[in-house]
Amino acid sequence: MPTIAKDDNGNQLKHDILGGRVSVLMYEDRDYSWHYRQLIKGKRNQRGAKGSTYINRCLYELDLARAILKAEDLYLSLQGEIDDKGELVKRYKVKDLIKEWISINEERNRAGNISLSTLKAKLSSLQNSALFYILDFKKINYIDQIKRDTFENFHSWRKNEGFKHINHSGDRTIIPKDSTIKRDIVHLSEWFNNFLKPRGYIDFTPNFEKIKQRQDVLYANPPIPLDPDWGYIHRYLKMWSEAPLKSGNNNWRRTQYWRMCFRHLV
Repeated sequence: MPTIAKDDNGNQLKHDILGGRVSVLMYEDRDYSWHYRQLIKGKRNQRGAKGSTYINRCLYELDLARAILKAEDLYLSLQGEIDDKGELVKRYKVKDLIKEWISINEERNRAGNISLSTLKAKLSSLQNSALFYILDFKKINYIDQIKRDTFENFHSWRKNEGFKHINHSGDRTIIPKDSTIKRDIVHLSEWFNNFLKPRGYIDFTPNFEKIKQRQDVLYANPPIPLDPDWGYIHRYLKMWSEAPLKSGNNNWRRTQYWRMCFRHLV
């Protein structure tokens, strides 16, 4: 452990706060800032022997009064990182877990298990809208901070605010359609169900806002009815593909073959 610095009178530069639970101190070899030190009692070492350990953090502050305020805030924030036995809980960053999931999908793409377009759709959803929503809007950095209701207003945020942070070609901002937001939710759900839950990072899937598409949206591009429209289309294509070509066309065989292929494709 580093040596605690001393003042001109030989006293250690150490100040106990919060009833002695935390110390604000200066180290001899780190005199650029006050440091935070918290004793964790009862922690077992690698040999199984019961002992103690310390949490040490640099406060990046030379003014003692401000360093003490920072230490008090740090103590409160660290309580979520210590379990009932005094063990430090390992926390996983959202950004790192999304990056790991994307790496897995890149490997699947190289192996031919998913298409490039599917990979690009996942990248777009997770690296853009998902990260902006979780990190910037919700101010969540660690996966254990996500709650069941974290994503319940994702749709409204994506529609009214999120699109401003996502640039498209030509630096344009595009208000997403409901179908685009539903795609984002599908990729988020897949991240939870196929990666986070199976690997023990989280034990639930958050609730996502349900999106209802209006009837007029469904009718915006309706399918062609079989009767009578497809009959007209079929008869026209048959006449068009079998019609004689103009004389002097050196590629008439190629043109006729292409027309027949197109007719059968349709």
